[in-house]
Amino acid sequence: MAAKRPFVLHFALVEQSSKNAKRFLLIIVILGAFFAPLAAWLVSGTTEIGLANGPEGISAIVSGTRLSIPADKLDANLRARLAFPADASHWSVDPSDSSLYWQPAQANLLGFLGAWGEWLQGLRPQAEWSYQGTEAIATAGYRLKGGSAPARLDLTAGDSTGYQFVIRAERRSIAWWRTEDGRPVEQLASDSYRPDGSTSARDMASELLLIVWAASVLGLLALGVKAVLLRLEQGREASVKASRRFVTPAWLNRSYLPALALFFGGTIVTVAVCLLVLDGIPHVQDDVAYIFQGKTFAMLRSWVPTPPGPEFFQNGFIQMYDGRWFSKYPPGYPLMLVPGLWAGLPWLINPLSAGVSLALVYAIGVRMYGRHVAAWAGLLGLVSPWVLFMSGSYMSHPTTMMWVALFLYALVHMHGLPVGASRLAAFWPMLAG
Repeated sequence: MAAKRPFVLHFALVEQSSKNAKRFLLIIVILGAFFAPLAAWLVSGTTEIGLANGPEGISAIVSGTRLSIPADKLDANLRARLAFPADASHWSVDPSDSSLYWQPAQANLLGFLGAWGEWLQGLRPQAEWSYQGTEAIATAGYRLKGGSAPARLDLTAGDSTGYQFVIRAERRSIAWWRTEDGRPVEQLASDSYRPDGSTSARDMASELLLIVWAASVLGLLALGVKAVLLRLEQGREASVKASRRFVTPAWLNRSYLPALALFFGGTIVTVAVCLLVLDGIPHVQDDVAYIFQGKTFAMLRSWVPTPPGPEFFQNGFIQMYDGRWFSKYPPGYPLMLVPGLWAGLPWLINPLSAGVSLALVYAIGVRMYGRHVAAWAGLLGLVSPWVLFMSGSYMSHPTTMMWVALFLYALVHMHGLPVGASRLAAFWPMLAG
């Protein structure tokens, strides 16, 4: 009995250590959910800007890059009356939706998801100007902290006419504009600059903190769902103990029904993403190349003659060689598009592939881990943004996912074959390749 005590003590210490680790993780998740956006703003990088109005003209210096207004674009009378902006009335930051990377919501049935996405994008810290004072008679310093939208400094002569300096920190670009009635009307000069290592590192840290915030919020949501499910499970157990009269219908216990539900659910949702969000058209060069080769195969050809004026049809993903015009990609996925092209529904191939993949994921999970794990795996795939948007596009990823899932399904069946199985069992190794 005494020999077992060290083991019991070790088990108790491990259990206590696990509880402490869970508490620590919960504290980190809560802190991340509430304070990560503030920390993202505090650590975001700063850009130093210097403006000069000297004998050589009007210029701006950003991270060692000087950008001047061309002499032939400079009004000498106006220049003599210009004043450096010294308060918030002469500098501004455009709204977040003016960022080049802003993704607007679409006016369709899934518009509520787009509105939620806009709200998430709006959490990124806004840029903020600060005046650093006049460094010399004809120079002034400014600091821009954070932000991704264009930020502006106005140089005016007391009226609405003057010049405007614009910096896009997200693209590391700067420009001078001429203004009339307070609005930019003509770009006079532009350039790009390279921020210092500290600014880049702090900007990256800010983005990582926003990722931490999103992960923390999802973590809290998962903990909430877990608590609700545990409460429901306890209630179900109590009701089962109280009454045994209810019998689950036999059709609910059929293993293929959840797989069918995932197939139809995945197909329908990804069709909605394809037609309502992505407009059912190719959006990138890869998509165009796949559709091009699929249409070529649909004509029972592997290539088509190069068109007249080939210089007007150059595409890095569609090649022209020795009078032949063809895609650079392997033929597998374009061949799968052929039935859809014949039917006039090429956009349906990837949603069907997604539905088959989710059904196979469930079937694999049932054989390996049981129905509960299989159901969760299928549901996670059904709500995965990557799965939904890729399957709504013309990219080859969804069909590849389907073939990999089919391989795994055959492999699982092959692994479970008893010794001396029938000849029919040889089908699974052949399907697995």
